[in-house]
Amino acid sequence: MFDQIKIILITTLLMTSSLSAQDYFKLNEEVQIIPDGNPIIYSDANSYTKAECRINYKQEITLLGFKNDRWYFETENCKGFIRDMHIAQKQKVKEQKDLVLLQQNEQELVAEKEKEKEKEIQRIKEKSECQYVTNEIDKFDNIQKRLTKSYLISTELDDLRIALGNYDGKKIFSIGSIHDLGCTSPLSNDVSFAKIKLENGEIVIIRHNGDLDCGSFGLDGVISSSNYNKLISSPIQLIRLQGTDGYHDYDYFTYKEVLVDKLKCIN
Repeated sequence: MFDQIKIILITTLLMTSSLSAQDYFKLNEEVQIIPDGNPIIYSDANSYTKAECRINYKQEITLLGFKNDRWYFETENCKGFIRDMHIAQKQKVKEQKDLVLLQQNEQELVAEKEKEKEKEIQRIKEKSECQYVTNEIDKFDNIQKRLTKSYLISTELDDLRIALGNYDGKKIFSIGSIHDLGCTSPLSNDVSFAKIKLENGEIVIIRHNGDLDCGSFGLDGVISSSNYNKLISSPIQLIRLQGTDGYHDYDYFTYKEVLVDKLKCIN
């Protein structure tokens, strides 16, 4: 029985033009019925705009489609949508309604799969390509300036983001968090740092090399050649951010491969 319904469903999908074009799901079989009461006729299935035509009391109409709890009908002089509450739930009506709901669910599943497929394609594209905020040769100093977009890598406590740069051959690591850790300090007696543990067991420490900043935690440090080779070799397992008032460890990542994927973008 279910296989028969599926065949009818697929056939109906093929016969029906796009939903946006006719704004309803076409019934597999027309239904002649007299509506209950004196229903309002709507021009579409989504709004409360009334149609310009009317039907007579106890006039028979032909149901052709269904959407959003409204039936699409036609008569010789009128066509539009009436609410489900005005249609007696006879066996044939219920059968057609169930088929339409199956059709609607099928279409929603297909749309969701397409959406997920598109998201996966976009995710793969973003992982494989380099996205830059700046990528230019300075016209005065004739030096390379390159800065990637800011990548969200964790939502464990607050948004943790990483950006990478290259300034005249010097590779820059930037990490930012709104977590309150005091100031981000470059002072030798109280230097702030990011300690990164990789899945292969390697640990890399990058010290703050920018200005003293007592707003949101923002660290800018230089990536040495040896640290570059370590960071590009394995995904992130743990990050500790150290400020002047303490530290916080991050161990949940939505994009733990960010350095493996994006360090190549600043070569």
